[in-house]
Amino acid sequence: MPFRCGTSVLLLQGKGTKGLRSDQASINVPRDKMYKIQLMPLIDTSKAPSFLCILKDHYGVWNQVFVDNYHVNYGGPGVNLDTGAPSPNSYLYDGTDISVFGTEYNLETNGLRPLKPQSNTFCSAGSFFPDGTLANLAGAEPGPSGVADGFNKIRTYAPGPCAGVCSQDWAEQTATLQVRRWYPSAQTLVDGSVLVVGGANAGGLVLNEAGINVPTYEIIYQDNRATQAPVILPILQFTADENLVPGKSYNLYPMRESIENIL
Repeated sequence: MPFRCGTSVLLLQGKGTKGLRSDQASINVPRDKMYKIQLMPLIDTSKAPSFLCILKDHYGVWNQVFVDNYHVNYGGPGVNLDTGAPSPNSYLYDGTDISVFGTEYNLETNGLRPLKPQSNTFCSAGSFFPDGTLANLAGAEPGPSGVADGFNKIRTYAPGPCAGVCSQDWAEQTATLQVRRWYPSAQTLVDGSVLVVGGANAGGLVLNEAGINVPTYEIIYQDNRATQAPVILPILQFTADENLVPGKSYNLYPMRESIENIL
């Protein structure tokens, strides 16, 4: 099953990841083969939001879609991309004092379009369904002005193509994750489902503890079909005595890779 051009992405999850090289785009991937999704030039994400994706619509326009927390930010109109200087003005939703925590950025026009997730996307994860729909999963605590608890939420963003200017926004799904997750990881599987792995069931510290650890995985589908209960993943389990042990409790955003089944 080939992926369309709009589904070729680079996913950067978390902060402090520098020099991710992605100048090779894998866009025609058979269902029965191992695959890796790569894209775009060298990017420094040391100050990137918790979730970033880059996509190209069918008209050849590159767009980035960002989601983050609703804290004050100065990354909106007025940012100097040559010097890196922030905007002098806080980036707010029109007519409010609420900071924008979702936006679409056009790499060719330097234009921004605010998006409005309905639940808190901070410390979420993301991956793609086969038709190019972006899935954003999990999140954090409720926020101001109706921003809902995001820990178990599933959000989707339509891929286009857009007839002119894109107008889609994040859509909150009625289906939810079976477990509350903060800092989980997500990965598209070869059957088009999305694997959701690990995390914690409470936020606050960028550190996991045995009392809030979620050492399980679950699988979601684009059609919201029923799926099996979360499955324990022993490699993510640890005890309270191991709360500060590297390689044990430092397991938020667990790393994973698809490999070919050779059995």
